[in-house]
Amino acid sequence: VPVPVVGLSSGVGAISAGASHSCAVVSGAVKCWGSNRSGQLGNGTDNDSNVPVSVSGLGSRVNTVAAGGVHSCAVVSGVVKCWGSNGAGQLGDGTDNNSNVPHDVFGTTPAPGFPATITVKSTNGARTATATVTLTAP
Repeated sequence: VPVPVVGLSSGVGAISAGASHSCAVVSGAVKCWGSNRSGQLGNGTDNDSNVPVSVSGLGSRVNTVAAGGVHSCAVVSGVVKCWGSNGAGQLGDGTDNNSNVPHDVFGTTPAPGFPATITVKSTNGARTATATVTLTAP
């Protein structure tokens, strides 16, 4: 039986579910909840949360969010930011270090007039989650 998510009764613009966490764009900001063992909730801790918590440092200009297996990404004013597990470089920040706060993904700011398409794909056993975002600079 579906149950309401605490604190998400209005203003929800997008939602995405990962392997053991979920994220939503709420009034232009991102909130995540669930498992946080790799920092995938993005709130600066590694503590799990059974209610939505605000993702640090994104402000209120988020366009969309994608939750991977144990990482998350958001488009903020045309720039992709990711956080969580990074053992295979999935945060796109040039390292393999996990992060419990968002970091810019290198090379995701599109040049004026040229759209850039970014696909986030996460495989967890037999399940695969994919989110595709097209960015166009003003």
